[in-house]
Amino acid sequence: MNWKNININKQNIEHQTDRAVLIKMPNNSSYAGFKFWHPSKLVRKGRNKGSISIGYNDGFSFKLFKNGNGKYNKKEIIDSAEINAKEFEEELGIMDDGIVKPKTEITKIVKRPETKNVEKVEHDKGLFKNE
Repeated sequence: MNWKNININKQNIEHQTDRAVLIKMPNNSSYAGFKFWHPSKLVRKGRNKGSISIGYNDGFSFKLFKNGNGKYNKKEIIDSAEINAKEFEEELGIMDDGIVKPKTEITKIVKRPETKNVEKVEHDKGLFKNE
């Protein structure tokens, strides 16, 4: 199976441990409000400093869950769903397309003009006050 990567914004990371990263689904996706855990080993630097790259393959299955919003049920799972890699790509593809590499700096090379040998010119000392 071929490994794939998809980039997401760092702001979608809700929590991070040594073993896994809790990632929120995009608000403009069909699964807004859902989140999922992904292994830390498969999370790397993204295309720019505001993104991360998530590694996966076609065999992956993403278990999404949604917590309650109230004071007493915010740790309770109130809804869950499971999506395959293809659906995962469709839901996060919009975000991935919006993340671009930073533009590379263009270095301008400036050539200094060649210095010419100029003959020393004598001047009349009477022209200057101090001389």
